[in-house]
Amino acid sequence: MAVSTVIYPLASTKDSRNAGENNGENGKQSTRVRLLALIKENPRITRASLSEQRGISSSNVQFHIEKLKSEGIIKRIGTP
Repeated sequence: MAVSTVIYPLASTKDSRNAGENNGENGKQSTRVRLLALIKENPRITRASLSEQRGISSSNVQFHIEKLKSEGIIKRIGTP
């Protein structure tokens, strides 16, 4: 089992800007904020668990995780 570390920026930094809040994507921003909250509660949470808890598909969770990674909001550390 691979171990990952998630690094969270301060709330006043780019998480609110890059999660979609300022570009009219309120639904996507809301999903990302909720996913971040779940990841903060349990950094070892699985994509399947995130999908189940949020009521969205696993591929949708992956889309948002990739977006958060590309925006520098989260970072995976460990084996891919």
